Amino acid sequence: MITYKSAVSAGIIVPVIIIFSIVLITAVISHTWGLLAFILLTSAFAFYTIFSVVYQLEGDELTIRCGILFKRTLSVQSIRSIRPTRNPLSAPAASLDRLEIAFNKFDTILVSPKDKEAFIGQLRAVNPNIEYLEKRR
Repeated sequence: MITYKSAVSAGIIVPVIIIFSIVLITAVISHTWGLLAFILLTSAFAFYTIFSVVYQLEGDELTIRCGILFKRTLSVQSIRSIRPTRNPLSAPAASLDRLEIAFNKFDTILVSPKDKEAFIGQLRAVNPNIEYLEKRR
């Protein structure tokens, strides 16, 4: 099994830090200890989720994991194309520098492996028919 970790970009992590910091400071100033505990638990879960995104390739299957709430497995043979994107939609990707994987007939998923070239190379080694589409201008 080959595992690729997700890249983590400031565009994802900085807003999360700012929002949690503002609420955390507000909770401390107002002595709202229940809110403080809630924010600490929520922020721990958010950071765990962000830093646990992985893409695992084993045989003909690509498994995408994001924390404990998201797991998707797809056949590499079903992948039609891969293209770079900066699409900000919700996805199992901790960076805005992403790859859009088109599979089956109309399905897509966004991923952000740290080592994109190796990731694409491994997928194409399993399925040489995967088309790499240049970035749209």
